[in-house]
Amino acid sequence: MIRPDLHRRDLPLHSHSHSDSRARFRFRLLLRRLRPLALALAIGAAGLARASASDREEVSREVHKVLPWKAGQRLDIEHSNGNVRLRGQTAPEFRIDVRIRVSASDAEEAKKFSDSIGIDIQPSAEGVSIRTRYPESHRSLFASRQVSYAVDYDIVVPEAAGVLVRNRFGDVSGQGLKGGMEIHNGNGRLSVRDGRGSARLENSFGTVELTGNAGDVDVSN
Repeated sequence: MIRPDLHRRDLPLHSHSHSDSRARFRFRLLLRRLRPLALALAIGAAGLARASASDREEVSREVHKVLPWKAGQRLDIEHSNGNVRLRGQTAPEFRIDVRIRVSASDAEEAKKFSDSIGIDIQPSAEGVSIRTRYPESHRSLFASRQVSYAVDYDIVVPEAAGVLVRNRFGDVSGQGLKGGMEIHNGNGRLSVRDGRGSARLENSFGTVELTGNAGDVDVSN
């Protein structure tokens, strides 16, 4: 026989347990309903990120030039926003290859900016002078439209030619240069291999690597 007072204590406990079970069931049901929505939102966010990246249009063009070299002449480069790669050779000529890359929100704007970049290559009695010229508005008008660009030089020079390079925001590398060199770089890596003769190497906000060079070297970093 069950006493009435014990029976009354069991009722609230039994009722509370039933309420918790129903609450847990509703919570699990809610999670099941929200899971497809969360998955759809994640897929949509990934799609928007891919669409944003694919909205960029890239345009590239190249400049190629070969110029003769005479003993005593040198190469003089003034550049920014790109890499300069120099390699020595035995042939008496400068072989200059330039690649210009521009990306923007649309192809027309990218092409317009690409066409406005000037590659000024001037031969003279002293040697060859190269200058990269960007449009005057590239710091304001095009910058506000998120135009990205880079100009890279790959130049083969007579190994006995002297070299003077001034570059910013890019890497400079030289290999097999034996006519003496002076390189000033900033915001990039500077590396020289298998050179000969005097060398002055200066790099700001970047590393300097020197391997296998024969001759006096002045390094500033």
